[in-house]
Amino acid sequence: MPRVYSGVAYNMCKLNANGSSIHFAPMVGVYVVDSLFSATSDTVMLPYTIYAQNQKGSVSL
Repeated sequence: MPRVYSGVAYNMCKLNANGSSIHFAPMVGVYVVDSLFSATSDTVMLPYTIYAQNQKGSVSL
């Protein structure tokens, strides 16, 4: 997973991973709202994450 906008990327992975779970439907709104906050914080941290991406590469899961 890339370090740049990793919060949003993680939420997109979560949204695409558990679509058939009965407990997933109520959490969709939480992931969407969290994606908005993650996009904001990822944008603020963008200079550092670009540097870290260049120095360390992607995060392994």
